[in-house]
Amino acid sequence: MKVTGYKIREAISRNKLRRDTANSQFTDSLHVFPNEKKRTPDELVAIIEVAEDRIAKLQVLQDRYNLENVVDGGQSLAYVVKRIGGLERQEKMWRSAATQKKDKWASFTRDNPLLRDKESVAASAVVPPEGCAQRAEQLQKQIAGLRELTGVANGRELDFTDLDGSLFE
Repeated sequence: MKVTGYKIREAISRNKLRRDTANSQFTDSLHVFPNEKKRTPDELVAIIEVAEDRIAKLQVLQDRYNLENVVDGGQSLAYVVKRIGGLERQEKMWRSAATQKKDKWASFTRDNPLLRDKESVAASAVVPPEGCAQRAEQLQKQIAGLRELTGVANGRELDFTDLDGSLFE
């Protein structure tokens, strides 16, 4: 069976919705009024179990898909996806450093971490805000390029001969 990364992701999402819906009904199913029709706790647990099993199988398939799917540059999609997360964390650090708001009273308080001695030695910036912003922008461009690669790669069909088609119902 041929699948794309998008098809796998959507199947995971559908099964999470089924699981979460049944899960949210469980507590209410423990009590029933006369003539009230609702699913029993056992029925809901069965729905949850099927959904959890499908999610696990689909996530394993997603891992296989991401490892077997090679993007431009020779790296697996799995590697590129993991790199995006790390680059996003770095970009956030630089962006935060570039946009720090100065406390107008900080230089007059004892709690200013940039002063060693309140009367003489002050710390200077190793990287000025403009430099932090430039680094954040460079990382944003790199992340955008990797996201573009993942978009192309997730649209690629790969054939998995051992795939159970019922996972996508």
